Amino acid sequence: MTTDKLSAVQARLPTSLRAAIPEVLAGLIVSTVAVAYCVGFAALIFEGSISEGLPTGLWSMLVGTAIACIALGLLTSLPPTVGTQEAIAIGMLKVVALAMVSGSQAVGATPDQTVVNVMAGIMVATVAAGICFLLVGHLGIGQMLRFVPSAVTGGFLCATGIVVWMASLRMATGDTISNVVAHIASDPATLVRLSVGLAFFVTILLLRQRIKSPLLLPLAFLACSAAVVLLHRTHLVPGGLDDWFAADMRQVRPWVPLAEGALLAVDWHVVRSNLADIVAVPFVLIVSLVVRTSAFEAAFNRTADFNSEFKAHGLAALVAGIFGGTMAAAAQGSIRLLDELGARTVLPSYIVAGVIAVLLLFGVDLTAVFPLPLLSGLLLLVGWSILRAALEQPVRQRAWSELAVIGLIVIVSLKAGFFAAVVVGFAVSSLLFVVKYSQVDVIRRQMTRKTFASHVARSAEDERRLSREGDAIHVYWLSGFLFFGSSHRVVEIVRRSIEKQAPRPVRYLVLDFSGVSGIDTSAVQSLAGLARLCADRSITVLCAGVSPAVAPMISTSMLLQLPHAEKSFPDHNAALAFAEERVLADAATVSQVQDFQDWIGREIGTTEPGRLLSYFKARTVAPGEALYEEGSPADTIDVIAYGSIAITVSIGGRRIEVRRMEQRTVVGEMGFFRNQTRSATVLAIEPVTVYTLDRAAFESMQTSDPAIARALLVFLIRTLSDRLEFANGAIRSLTAV
Repeated sequence: MTTDKLSAVQARLPTSLRAAIPEVLAGLIVSTVAVAYCVGFAALIFEGSISEGLPTGLWSMLVGTAIACIALGLLTSLPPTVGTQEAIAIGMLKVVALAMVSGSQAVGATPDQTVVNVMAGIMVATVAAGICFLLVGHLGIGQMLRFVPSAVTGGFLCATGIVVWMASLRMATGDTISNVVAHIASDPATLVRLSVGLAFFVTILLLRQRIKSPLLLPLAFLACSAAVVLLHRTHLVPGGLDDWFAADMRQVRPWVPLAEGALLAVDWHVVRSNLADIVAVPFVLIVSLVVRTSAFEAAFNRTADFNSEFKAHGLAALVAGIFGGTMAAAAQGSIRLLDELGARTVLPSYIVAGVIAVLLLFGVDLTAVFPLPLLSGLLLLVGWSILRAALEQPVRQRAWSELAVIGLIVIVSLKAGFFAAVVVGFAVSSLLFVVKYSQVDVIRRQMTRKTFASHVARSAEDERRLSREGDAIHVYWLSGFLFFGSSHRVVEIVRRSIEKQAPRPVRYLVLDFSGVSGIDTSAVQSLAGLARLCADRSITVLCAGVSPAVAPMISTSMLLQLPHAEKSFPDHNAALAFAEERVLADAATVSQVQDFQDWIGREIGTTEPGRLLSYFKARTVAPGEALYEEGSPADTIDVIAYGSIAITVSIGGRRIEVRRMEQRTVVGEMGFFRNQTRSATVLAIEPVTVYTLDRAAFESMQTSDPAIARALLVFLIRTLSDRLEFANGAIRSLTAV
């Protein structure tokens, strides 16, 4: 049938059926890869003295894969997906199997008993991983685990890749790496089998450079398998049946923990003696799942729900373990294959589960389909992918320290076991966190009152005084999590700033904690040192923006218990305004004590302030009363003679204070000259005496007394210029940090 005829037939199908065709085809193709992985990984684990357990191990992996496909299909956040036997999990189960074999042989167990003990160890590890995954998912901490250092995850990946490579070579030759040369010398057929596996591995790597089709690996594997089977049956390749194929699948004996007497047949003493290797499995697999899920996000440009993925994989592992299956997981290669085949739903996952169910039901002899040398080549490809994922980025970036950590974890894994590697991994993770986070500057900004003011507007003379003595007030904005590394850095920076300014002593230290997410007990000691430093130098500490979660630690550090300490302030504006008032009070500025008329006369440069004030109307505004309302006409200029006012705006039905203005300041001049409405509501905070100049009086002043009008304009321009200059300086300081 031609392509046109196929397209015509497909066009006549219902829309839903047409959409299901690529999903079904993708599921059938991926099921081939999934089954091949089951055979290969089963042969990897059940070899040597426990090779008789291969049929049971293969049954276990097929069951685990089918259960994972169903669980992931129901709960995954990253469709399309499919559960397959995953190399890192198999590497960990291989370690468990080796430990169980060693323990069983130490007590003189029979081969059948050893296989039962191995299955029990795998079952316990799988159930433990499922429980841990479910806990992570239900506690909602899956997203947090993505911040495990890449060097630690890379170390586990490398160790797993090496284990897979070593086992794949043993699968092809039937002996350990150290004995391969001697084995080849005594049995030339070994070299043929090894060459077949290596040739398949190298050929696929080379073809991938030119052929980007997702069908390359499954089609090449099936074609090569058929060729080897044909050549072996025609006796064109050396070696017997056992050299090229695993045990007969028809001898399968399912091991189900829930079956009567199954658990009683286990030597639990052997299992308990190897708990260290079993306990390491969940921890390594948690890291592995985090790495794979992050890779899925990057590769397919999707956002994953880490907690959902942990729940899905946890359910799959728990159910699989209970029924004697091994844990399967979503692997990037299989998901990429589904994506490139056009699958967009979870239907392929159910197709794979169905195919496996049919194979188990009819007892298909899978071990007679996939030759061991080709399975060895397939596992070499898996190990290569793992090693490349772990080492490609660090090598490209020449991250030598990261590569050193990876090497350390690999050595510990291979020499002392994965449990010891987990301990070393967590220790290295903690050390890397401390080193890297202590290098992060938790001081978001650092300024003095000389370049940054509070939201309180003051008279020109007060502003000049604060500018001259601004170095007496230091402001630090802190952020992030404070622990002993980062808090010690804060103390040292503050100390250096104080010592650098020794000729002009610092009098007030404002610490803004609004950006601090938490403080641990080790940071309290550093902050206590800061408290003593300030106490010795008579520096007043002003803490601002302290959240309820941080407040107990701040109190413990004695920052609020110093002789010169003040209560905590809601924000840095309030703390800075307090420090400004203290500096001005100590200075006893002229503007605070002299008569208003004398002050205004001096500011505009006249000895007759009455000439100016004759155009103004004096009035008193009670606390809480509005000087003017937002949106009203801006037809007056107001000079605050005594008292203070708050400038507020309405946001979302709430009244927010954006600025405060003290006595001897001018308000309303910008709207007056621009003929606009009031942009804010001005309220009296305390009894306020205000001098008001309306538009008619201003025009009269310009006509009747142009000299005094010109002096007033010069005063207003100078006031606006001072404000603009200070604002520009603050902006420069903010952009410089």
